[in-house]
Amino acid sequence: MYRSRVTALGFALLLAWTQAGAQLRVALLPFYNASAAETAREIFDESARHILERRGIVSVDADSVNAVLRSLRIRNTATPVKEDLRALADSLDVSFVLLGTIHRFTLDSTFSEASLCARLIDVSSMRMIWNDCAVVAGGGGHALVSSPVHRKAGKLAKSAAKKLFSSIKTNRPEQRYHIDELVVSHQSKKQRVACTTVAVIPPLDEAEASFSGDMIGDFLVESLMKRGFNVVDPGQVREVMLQSEDLRHGQSVRAVSSALAENLGVDLVVTGTVSELTTERHVSLGANPEAGFELRMIDPATDVVVWAEYFRRSGKTGSGFFGVGAIHSPAKLVRNMVDGAVSDLRVIRRKNSITAQ
Repeated sequence: MYRSRVTALGFALLLAWTQAGAQLRVALLPFYNASAAETAREIFDESARHILERRGIVSVDADSVNAVLRSLRIRNTATPVKEDLRALADSLDVSFVLLGTIHRFTLDSTFSEASLCARLIDVSSMRMIWNDCAVVAGGGGHALVSSPVHRKAGKLAKSAAKKLFSSIKTNRPEQRYHIDELVVSHQSKKQRVACTTVAVIPPLDEAEASFSGDMIGDFLVESLMKRGFNVVDPGQVREVMLQSEDLRHGQSVRAVSSALAENLGVDLVVTGTVSELTTERHVSLGANPEAGFELRMIDPATDVVVWAEYFRRSGKTGSGFFGVGAIHSPAKLVRNMVDGAVSDLRVIRRKNSITAQ
């Protein structure tokens, strides 16, 4: 009940801004750049601010944000902890912080790809009130059956920013359907598992692509939220993990799950292992990514894995004549796989009023 009221207050505040005709003011943090392109963050930042302004959202100027980040010694802009977020918001006099990660930013003559995820946090409640990911890719195969290649970094960044922020809104409907139970099969019996609050631990990365674990983790957060799950902000998950000296992504999952349940009231933990994410490049055929990963859900109260499944797919899967339907982007491939896995979950939805009283 408390969480619903806090969320309602955040949404009501956003709605009041919109109805008053005022622009929403946020602190846009420099996106964490996990890609191999060193200049991707600076190029994307300029495009992001322009797109946000067109959507009625004014971001604090970059110099002010960077100065506060330096003064507070905040280095992790992808998953900052609560104390850092609150100190930053107080210093910049904002109530909302927008942050995210650039997972992929690739340009060459035959293939281009950008993969980014972002979320908007209401600092007063430390809850995500908006979350989305975007993958923009071109080339990789025959020109007649693929999207055009972006050969300039500025155009790729602009396209990615436009797609990423196309869903961001400054109001929300008064009611929504939320998910609070799953139907799972355990020991040949169907049972209901509570999932009122869900936490995502980035999957353990055993693939050749160093970015794969965190990227799939972000895709999981996005897909679960869109499905109607109440997902804990990744920054809070990281904060709990940092409280224990020997807890790391993918290690001591039982201890991590228990800590998340104890500190954040989590009743379901989602994690996994990435075994493969490669891109085979051929001059004539283009890029053919291969992906394989396991996802599992853990009940922290009993340490029981209530659901687990392994997924493997090639970019060529489902392609037809002349490669129509083939996926050349590794990021797009795994995002589709994650979306499919989450959409197949058997859930119980209930209607929840989020109107502030």
